[in-house]
Amino acid sequence: MTKDDFKYNKSARLCSVLGRYEMEIRGTSVAETLKDLALYKLPALHIEDLATPDEALLQRLLQGVEDHKEAIHQLMMTNLPPEWPLPRLELLVKIIVEIAVYEFLLTPDLHPKILINEYVNLAAGFYEGKELTFINGLLNQLARKVRPESFLGE
Repeated sequence: MTKDDFKYNKSARLCSVLGRYEMEIRGTSVAETLKDLALYKLPALHIEDLATPDEALLQRLLQGVEDHKEAIHQLMMTNLPPEWPLPRLELLVKIIVEIAVYEFLLTPDLHPKILINEYVNLAAGFYEGKELTFINGLLNQLARKVRPESFLGE
């Protein structure tokens, strides 16, 4: 994987968070959201060092989370502290974790620690402090459940 691939994937992850947020708030489908992102959101994103997203990854993340939302939520619920049930999570935190969990499943060739780092860095664009610690801890716990073989010998 080249440095440019990482930039395209980073952009796809950010756009998938924006897209999932739109889907939750407006109730749009994956197809409608992808169309909306292509027409309005992506051209408006003029962020330095942000490449055009890998469209295939963006579509896989949006569709994959939608298709596997129930299983992802079940996994999240069994790993959240009792005082933080899934409905109590802030929407954006829930979305970031959903997409990360799906990507743990989608990309067995990438070590989960790399993905955790990617999603914590993405979350740092929206949060700081205790939210980042919470997201990092939850993703670490979920990665160990989804991909235990990646953590053997630690």
